[in-house]
Amino acid sequence: MSYRELVRSSGPLFLALGVMARLPYAMLPLATLLWLRAGGVGFTQAGEIAAAQSVAIAAGGLIVGRMADRHGPRRVGVVTALLNATAVGVMLGTSPHDWAAWPMTALVGLTQPQVGPLVRVHWTLRRPDLLPVALSFEAAADELSFILGPILAGLPVMLMLLVGAAFPFALRYDAGRPAGQAAGAVRWLPIAALVVAMASVGAIFGAVQTGGTAHGSAGPLYALLGVGSGIGGLISGWISLPRRVSGAVLMVGMTVVAAGAYGVVPLPAAMILGGATIAPYMVKLFLAAERFAAGRVGTVIAVLSAGGPVGTAVGQGIAGRLTDQFGAAGAFSVVPVAALICVLI
Repeated sequence: MSYRELVRSSGPLFLALGVMARLPYAMLPLATLLWLRAGGVGFTQAGEIAAAQSVAIAAGGLIVGRMADRHGPRRVGVVTALLNATAVGVMLGTSPHDWAAWPMTALVGLTQPQVGPLVRVHWTLRRPDLLPVALSFEAAADELSFILGPILAGLPVMLMLLVGAAFPFALRYDAGRPAGQAAGAVRWLPIAALVVAMASVGAIFGAVQTGGTAHGSAGPLYALLGVGSGIGGLISGWISLPRRVSGAVLMVGMTVVAAGAYGVVPLPAAMILGGATIAPYMVKLFLAAERFAAGRVGTVIAVLSAGGPVGTAVGQGIAGRLTDQFGAAGAFSVVPVAALICVLI
């Protein structure tokens, strides 16, 4: 299996649209905050509204996953792209000080097209033989979107991308479950363990965000972590490590990140090297989830994906307290601990 076969199977346009289609998801948190602040909303209220939107995104992801199992990713992707574009358009015409600001921002979060989970469902249905390579590419595409998304953040840009990329991309999804494939009983205990592992990966991102902020260079450092993870995701399409080995490699990578925070190695280099070990581990989590899904891959992938934001919030909270006591190095000390949980799981 190779990326050449992946391109031949889907066409380069599908892969390019997939990168652009997931940018609105990466742009939304910052775009919402910018919209609220431009309207004169205070930081406290803006934070509360943004938090409500994050909860709505997580809830919407679970609904989208369930609907994808019932109706196929194509129909769900098309409907959510259109609904989200409409919600963003209405939000643009709403004053941030209106009572409607809260429900509109929540609606924008609830109707997110959830490109990442849905395209993984597409690959599971369409080309299960290419799944390891496809998931490696999608992991790299996710990282690229979170690097580019905040740079382009803005509700008008989001609206253009939803109409020009997310909608046409959804039309290219697989239509639904292949004939003869019925949903069975999901093994939820191993899925729960995988969700904890995904939350631990999210805690790594949350700790790096907090530590980078305390260090005074949150944007560049987080971007370097994303660059490293994207590179690692692409490499994992060629070199597939056993699941336990990928966990051990992640532990080594996160130890390097912590060492960079303490000045043992240059922190920028530590971010790239450590980041390169994240995506390969996440690919293994998605592959394992697909194996336990029993035909309900949309629901299972949505549940697994929801673990990431929850873990990010937990990582930010713990790292924040440690930062108050020990500075940036305290926040980065969370990273290898979270990686150890990944290894154990």
